[in-house]
Amino acid sequence: MEAQSQPAALPNQDLTLYFTSGSAEISNYAQDVLALVVNLLNNFPNAVAVIEGHTDSIGDLSSNKAISESRAAAKNHLIRKGIAPARLSIVAMGTEKPLESNDTPEGRSRNRRVVIRVVAAAPG
Repeated sequence: MEAQSQPAALPNQDLTLYFTSGSAEISNYAQDVLALVVNLLNNFPNAVAVIEGHTDSIGDLSSNKAISESRAAAKNHLIRKGIAPARLSIVAMGTEKPLESNDTPEGRSRNRRVVIRVVAAAPG
């Protein structure tokens, strides 16, 4: 009797892209991170990606929301790589979930990011 191989479990990790102040430009290193996301989604066809855009607290709230939404448009890169739009969702977090204090330049730098979470799709 031949053993059947089980599909590997979907890894549970967040992939993070960092941005300079006021920018939504995808850097060269971020291209590599996005390639990992594409690879995960291709290897796990029942998975989806939740893309959260974040900002630091500099500037007004509406501008920060707009910038975080622009950053989450990393979704477009994934679509160009063949990932179906229905498998991708965007959440513009703005300043809502800082990783570090916005009182220092280093903290603000860590808060300007996109977090991509690849998760199993909800049944149904």
